[in-house]
This record gives sequence, structure tokens and C-alpha cells, in this order.
Amino acid sequence: MKPLSIAVALFGLVALIQPVKDMNAAAAVLGVVTLIAALTTYRSVAISSFLKIFVGIFSVETIIFGLAVVAVRAGLWPQYFAEEQPPESLPLTVAIFSILVYAVSRLRTVEQIMRIADRYFDAGEMASARIWPFRAYQSLERRTAAAMIVFLVVINQAEVAITVRLSFFNRAWFDAIQQRNETVFWEQLLLCSHPTPSFTWE
Repeated sequence: MKPLSIAVALFGLVALIQPVKDMNAAAAVLGVVTLIAALTTYRSVAISSFLKIFVGIFSVETIIFGLAVVAVRAGLWPQYFAEEQPPESLPLTVAIFSILVYAVSRLRTVEQIMRIADRYFDAGEMASARIWPFRAYQSLERRTAAAMIVFLVVINQAEVAITVRLSFFNRAWFDAIQQRNETVFWEQLLLCSHPTPSFTWE
């Protein structure tokens, strides 16, 4: 966890460079929250092994999604993916999740519950597993358990991303039908492209 916390802290400093330079306090929030997440990631060495997995997942995602957002801010995002830019709130959200997992892990009730779960996630026995169509393999029980949790979380997040993408597709496609816009209709149907969403607050 300590090397990961250093990586998160380095990203937090990178995320602060441009906002401080441009005197943009709103954009600086990502860097500040990321530095807090770096601190909680560092202190997560002492928390439940089960919850430590979630802190690790969210910390890694903070770096990945955060670098994508910083690339967009700096104008380094590929033009080909101009319509698929990550929202500014994405790395901020996963950083907050990382902080919240650490905060929840300090609750006495949660600590008691995690003592039961951690017996499996701290197990040192070897386990054999097979994922079709691959060959069977052997691994430490705790590594298999951690891999299953990471896989489950990533699958759930991918499902949410696909659902959001489909909602944009449905909106644009049905708008094209309603407005009888043949060009947009076929673009949606064949290319699944979508315009950059715009929101108006009243």
C-alpha cells in the first residue's frame, strides 16, 4: 500500500500544477482530495485485508482516471476520442470512495465484522482453481480471493459504464427519430457515436 500511496500523492501534485498555475480553485479540488486519498491509502496498511482491496482498487483508478482528466485539461487527449472524454468528476469520485472505505474501516462494528472476513483474505494455504477454457492453476488462497474481488468490482463498474453509454445512445437515437434527422439516426445506429452531452440548469 505504501508504494501505491506514493503514486497517488505524486498524481495529486501533478493534478495541482495546472489549476494553481491558472488560479482555478474548482479544478484544484481534484488534487487536494487526491492528496487526502494518498494519506488514507498510506494509513490503510493497518486496516482489514478485505477493505484494503477496495482502497487499492479505488486508489489505482484515481490515478488512471485522473491522468485521463489531466490529459484532457492539457489538450493531450487524442482527437479520435474527443467525444469520449472522461468526466472531471470521475477521478474525484473514486478518490472519495477510497477515503470513505478507510473511514468506514475505523468504525468499531466494521472492525469486528471484518475479523470474520479477514480469515479468508489472510489465508496462507494453497488453492487450486480453474477458469474455463484455461488450465487449472495453484495460488495462495488470499491471492485468489483478492483477484475475485477485483474482478467483481471491475465487472460492476464496466456494467455501470455500459449502462450510462447506452442511455446517451438512446437519448440521441430517439431524438433523431423524433426530429426526423436521418443523418444522426444512421450515425447512432451504425457508428454508435454521440454528441458531447450538454446540461442546462434552470
